[in-house]
Amino acid sequence: MDAFDWNDLRYLLAAARRRSLSGAARRMGVAVTTVSRRLDALEAALGVRLFERTPQGLMPTDDGQRLIDHAIEVEERAMALAREALGRHSEVAGQVRISTVETIACELIVSGLEPLLETHPGLRLTVMSEHRIVSLARRECDIAVRLMRPTGNSLVGRRIGTLKFGLYASAEYLERFGQPDDPTGSLAGHRLVTYSERYAHLPEVAWLYERGGEDALSLKANSTLVVREALVSGVGMGLLPVQMAPKSLRQLVPPQSLPTRDIWLVIHEDSRRVSRIRLVADHIAKAITQALPSD
Repeated sequence: MDAFDWNDLRYLLAAARRRSLSGAARRMGVAVTTVSRRLDALEAALGVRLFERTPQGLMPTDDGQRLIDHAIEVEERAMALAREALGRHSEVAGQVRISTVETIACELIVSGLEPLLETHPGLRLTVMSEHRIVSLARRECDIAVRLMRPTGNSLVGRRIGTLKFGLYASAEYLERFGQPDDPTGSLAGHRLVTYSERYAHLPEVAWLYERGGEDALSLKANSTLVVREALVSGVGMGLLPVQMAPKSLRQLVPPQSLPTRDIWLVIHEDSRRVSRIRLVADHIAKAITQALPSD
């Protein structure tokens, strides 16, 4: 086996994660030919074949998968060294990236950032509103605020509150269709607004699916803001976090009769030594706790 360029492990991981040369090239910001050349060089140095080309994309061979597993460990250790180095800086300034879902970003985080930035003008914050679970280990974000308990030995999480829901409809909708006789039991015969099938496993979405049935689901969306606008417009009735419900909507089922979701703030264990990340995390936790209604 010849010596290989350690930098080629980055190309290996990009190809494994994107399952294609073109995807890896976009990830690395290089041409497809560069990715292909670096993978060929790595295969030649190691004397093994790393990927098979299939209709589903690049699939690692057994040798390739073993190398990918080792490369992930190398990547995580390199990231840990970088986080430790960053943590030595005492000045509370610089970039902090926060990943969360749309509801929490709009209603619980952004509105509370002004005092933090007033006190620490050197901070540069990025709030990423997204449904996917980003990797703290790979530094895709610095702080994650999630509606699920974190898993992973390198993650540090704390429960900072509970997101409560209500069943809502507009006055115009209720005038046209009437109030349900038993809103906690059956919503058959009503038009419901909810989330698309990919979110059907979530407790609050499953609650509405079970009581209305497929035929009652008049509008599905992948955005809480879209659901709220549909309810305000009289399209149907649906669930909203209580913080997002306008006063113009009527609450048909109170939060205590509906599923709830715990809110978790998560950082990587190495980030606890980074002053700016720790400061922003503590500020967000306090702001969310204060904004939520008491139990």
